[in-house]
Amino acid sequence: MQITTNNNNTAVSLQPEFKDVRDKIYLRMMCGEHKEILQFIPHIMLEDMAVIFFILPEPEPQNTSRAWETAPIVSFSDLELWGVSKESLFKTAMENDARDFPAVIDTLANRLMLLNGEEPGEIRQEKGLIYVLTNTKMFLGASCILYPGIPDKIAKRLEGSYYVIPSSIHEMLLIPESEMIDTGEMRSIVREINASEVLVRSEVLSDNIYYYDAGKKCLRTV
Repeated sequence: MQITTNNNNTAVSLQPEFKDVRDKIYLRMMCGEHKEILQFIPHIMLEDMAVIFFILPEPEPQNTSRAWETAPIVSFSDLELWGVSKESLFKTAMENDARDFPAVIDTLANRLMLLNGEEPGEIRQEKGLIYVLTNTKMFLGASCILYPGIPDKIAKRLEGSYYVIPSSIHEMLLIPESEMIDTGEMRSIVREINASEVLVRSEVLSDNIYYYDAGKKCLRTV
């Protein structure tokens, strides 16, 4: 996804009326270290990850990934024109996301089979399973962690608290608390993968890992 700036290096707004785009505003998560971008656009922080907003003209375009990559990002001037707060924008975008791109909680093995064009197997609760959180498009699905009720739904599925691994902006990996290896070692693995050429740099979400406390219903950096 690209952001267009003018000669003063500020975000350029397409300035549509809010009523025309209200149902077309969606969420995207990105690495919170991109201060050079975030200073020009409205965003909300979730730990060290940033949540930004973009306008997708058609919820079901023929080429979703291309459409999402080129979709305009909501700017501060858009908010000023619309008279909408950042918090209200977040609520609208979250509702649109959950409606048009529902969350999917599946095993990592099944997701890999789907990517390879194979029929996924029966999901069984077994020790050592790693789960994936994404959306039905498997694109920009990391934002599903923000959907109302999803963190608790995951906790129910994984039978308790769990760790969240920011695989990329497209998905989160989920590991039951009882199955986690040493958290320091896991953090090192995440950082090594992010520093390699496995991921496009713009798709890296964070070098950290997170813990969702099912009892306190809160997410925190480990």
